[in-house]
Amino acid sequence: SVDVRQRGVHGVQADISVRGGSFDQTLILLNGINLSDPQTGHHNFNLPVSLKNISRIEILEGSAARVYGPNAFSGAINIITGEGEGKSLKADVLAGQHNLQDWNVAGNLHTGKLNQFVAVNSISSNGYTDNTDFESRNVLYQGQLKTEPGKLDVQLGYTEKGFGAN
Repeated sequence: SVDVRQRGVHGVQADISVRGGSFDQTLILLNGINLSDPQTGHHNFNLPVSLKNISRIEILEGSAARVYGPNAFSGAINIITGEGEGKSLKADVLAGQHNLQDWNVAGNLHTGKLNQFVAVNSISSNGYTDNTDFESRNVLYQGQLKTEPGKLDVQLGYTEKGFGAN
């Protein structure tokens, strides 16, 4: 019951809808934080993180999703990243036709009461024909500090995306 409409390759332009609703009626959350654009639901998959760094996706369908607000009319999708404790570092590089370049670096550091996750990636291509070129750059930082009264979560993200479109 989840429909992903993609215009272009590698998710450069993508919309998600749930249970027959429109992209405007589906709320997109990143680690529980609303990322939906209030001006338009288009490009609701513009996430400040690569798909390679997603650990799981939670889907809440139907009217129960309205607890997240009015944009969750047909459902809500919560994308969870950077889970895990301990120390880890992963990197990957991909190259292909039409000057396709994709690199990703992500790391997790757990020290005492502080858990941090950082992910940086870039993907670009000249495109296979006119107006199919694209480039996307993302940076995501997540920090969690555990204290006696509770925990403090911080999430910072940046995304820059450009693409050819008719």
